[in-house]
Amino acid sequence: MSAILSLLPQQGFNTSLLANMTPTSIQAPFYHTDNPHLLSWISDRYLALAGPVIGYWVLSIIFHFIDTAQLPYFESKKIHESPEVLARNKATVLQVVRAVAVQQILQTILGYVWLEDDATIYKREVMKDHLGDMASMVPTIANLTILVLGQRTGESVLKSHGPDIVRWMYWWGVPALRMLFAL
Repeated sequence: MSAILSLLPQQGFNTSLLANMTPTSIQAPFYHTDNPHLLSWISDRYLALAGPVIGYWVLSIIFHFIDTAQLPYFESKKIHESPEVLARNKATVLQVVRAVAVQQILQTILGYVWLEDDATIYKREVMKDHLGDMASMVPTIANLTILVLGQRTGESVLKSHGPDIVRWMYWWGVPALRMLFAL
């Protein structure tokens, strides 16, 4: 990221433009909460460990039911396999369940070791200085806006919508890029 930022032209912004762009209120989106836990009855750490396992088994059972129930609606939509595919060696349901269970046990153990405790995450992610973090993004957003829109148009947009752009980038743009990178 710093290599990309070093390629940006370093504009001589006046301090009033940067100050005008800096948000003075958080205006957190709907997904942000100040609660220490998403659900009051379970730690977020344990929820993160149990969620994928529970989700996998619930969806697997639903799809297994659809596949084995031979409901007319789903049977009419089913793609029929060729005789060659049907003749191959296939794993039994028990073999699949055993393999998935081993994988999920290893995944859960690794997650338990890897994930931080709730207090650390709460302090780092929820109780952090959001306004300070937004303020630190202002010069980069100003440079990117000027680079994309040009000097005159960019400055005009930043003067009229600067704080909204910074807030949007902080709450939506950067998290979306992180998610895209993680995928």
